Amino acid sequence: MIGSGRWLAIGLVTFASAAAPHRGPARRHPVDIRGLAFHPAVLEVALGDTVVWTNHDILTHTATLVGRPRWSTGSMGAEATGRHVAKARGTFGYYCELHAGMRATLVVR
Repeated sequence: MIGSGRWLAIGLVTFASAAAPHRGPARRHPVDIRGLAFHPAVLEVALGDTVVWTNHDILTHTATLVGRPRWSTGSMGAEATGRHVAKARGTFGYYCELHAGMRATLVVR
């Protein structure tokens, strides 16, 4: 006879598998900063993927979320990189804190 604790564990595993289909390993997505702009201006990634910004301008930049939950790469000097792991689904606008006209969108599926 199987104890009730084992049935609960089997039920949880089945539920978790149905709720989160396997999609493969997380990916890295590059965003270039050049000419006071983010390239691409709209990037679509999967939950758990990492976005890597590389600053090719001579000016310092950030990639900072507009609103909540707050995240930022912090200051990136020339040829520096910053990273963000997509932890929530949705459409997120972000900008450079030092150059407010630099704006882009991250879409997390």
